[in-house]
Parts: sequence; C-alpha cells; structure tokens
Amino acid sequence: MASSLPWKLSTFGAMGLAAFFALRPPRPPRLTIDGKPGGSTAQGANPGAKGGGFWPAWLTPTPAGPAPTGKAILALHAATNTTATCEALSALGELGDDASIAAIADVAQDRKSSSRICAVSALGQPLNATARSWLGDLINDTEAQVRSAAIGALARHATDPETASLLMAAARSETRDVRVQAMLAMADAHVAEVAPFIVAELGKGDVEDTPSLLRGLGQTRDPSSAALLEDKI
Repeated sequence: MASSLPWKLSTFGAMGLAAFFALRPPRPPRLTIDGKPGGSTAQGANPGAKGGGFWPAWLTPTPAGPAPTGKAILALHAATNTTATCEALSALGELGDDASIAAIADVAQDRKSSSRICAVSALGQPLNATARSWLGDLINDTEAQVRSAAIGALARHATDPETASLLMAAARSETRDVRVQAMLAMADAHVAEVAPFIVAELGKGDVEDTPSLLRGLGQTRDPSSAALLEDKI
C-alpha cells in the first residue's frame, strides 16, 4: 500500500497540472504596430526573470493591446465595406502620425478603391506637413471628385500659411474646377489676397460659376471689390 503512494501522488499531480492548462484560456499573440504577431521577448520567453534566467511567456503580464495606430490599421485592413473603411480612415486621420498618414495615403492613391474620397478627407484632419504634401499632389488627380475633396481637405486649414500657399497656387491652376474651388476656399477663410483672382475669373463670363464667385468675393471682405459687388447685385 505504502509503495503505491508515490505513484498515486505523482499521478494526481500530473492530472492537476493538466487540468490547470486545460482550463487556462490561451494567451492571444502580441501584435506589433503593423498588426503582425511579434513581441519584444525572444521565443516567447521573459529575459527579465530574477537571476537572469527565463520563464514562460504566459507568466509575463499581458500588454493592454496594440498601440492606437496599430488598432486603427488592423480595423482598416479588416473592413469589409465602405462604411467600415471610412470609419477606420477617420480614426487614422485623428491620430495623424506618420504610420497613420501612410496607411491613409495608400487608400487615397488606390484608383480601384471605393473609399478614396474618405481617405482624402482623412488626410485633411491633421495639420501635418506630410498629409499636406499628399493633398498638394491629389489636387492634380485625374478624378474631379478627388481634386475637389483634396481642396476641401486643405480648406480646413486655409489660415495656415503653408496651406494657404498651396491653395493660392491652386487658384492659378489651368483646371477650372480646381481654380474656382481654391478661390472659394480662400474666400471662405476671409483671405483678401484672393479677391483679384476672383475678379479675374468673373471677367471670363462663366455664368455657372458667377453666383458662387460673387458670394466668395463678398467673403473676402476686400474693400476694393465693393464697387464690383454693387454693380453685379
């Protein structure tokens, strides 16, 4: 009887250990910023254990989760419809870091994507030199809707000197829709310097744009344009 006791104890111990591992839920893999499995420890071990040894990875405290940018990029890649994609793009736009802007720009450049307009709009959320540079390129896109969205995104920051410089350059564009929308964006920000451009555009006699241009001229609050406005009204 006594000789079987050690065997029974070892058997019960093994059963208890097996039950512990069976009941313990599996630990989710760590994610890097790009959403790929990874971590800072080698082969799932923790080199910070006392005595310089290693202990099992499941004994290491679990991080709260991926960084906000990583989460947003994961959501973008997981999106299965335009609404979900646009929400993820907006979240990345609010973050505004380099990784977020790069992910947004990928969609903005994808001519096959149905979410390009959302991506262009998201680039206008941060006042960021990298995003501004992308929008400056997208002003000249072959698609009119993308051009319009790029100007609208820049217009949110029309009082920023560098953004204003981009919009003033667009106001000289040979493409009419770009030129007119840039003028109106500057006018809505009450930038008086754009008034001469609007007056010149009115002189071209495009009836379709006349009402919006006159409204824009009034928005510039340029005193020298008052006579022209009185004559047109």
